[in-house]
Amino acid sequence: MRAGVGGRTARARAARPGVGGAQVWWGMNGPSRGSTVSLARGAAGNWKLVGAAYTRGDSRPDLVWRNPSTGANSVWVMDGSTYLTALSVRSIPDPNWRIEAIADIN
Repeated sequence: MRAGVGGRTARARAARPGVGGAQVWWGMNGPSRGSTVSLARGAAGNWKLVGAAYTRGDSRPDLVWRNPSTGANSVWVMDGSTYLTALSVRSIPDPNWRIEAIADIN
């Protein structure tokens, strides 16, 4: 997942590697990885990181999560790589439903 961070032209990637399910935020400088920040807050269990988008009009990407087991959806409001709060989004319990795309929605 890529999105500009903090109004800079640099890119960042949020990733959840397969084994162990650790979430990390990689600050990117072109193709080179800079800082790495652990995103350990709140996404334990079956939550899947499904996208990043500017959901608040502040040019800072927020992270979108889905729990396919429960149908719960959540947006992590971010300030760069700093977690600020989580917003609940309408749950859709159908296990066949999934988020296909994330976009700037404001």
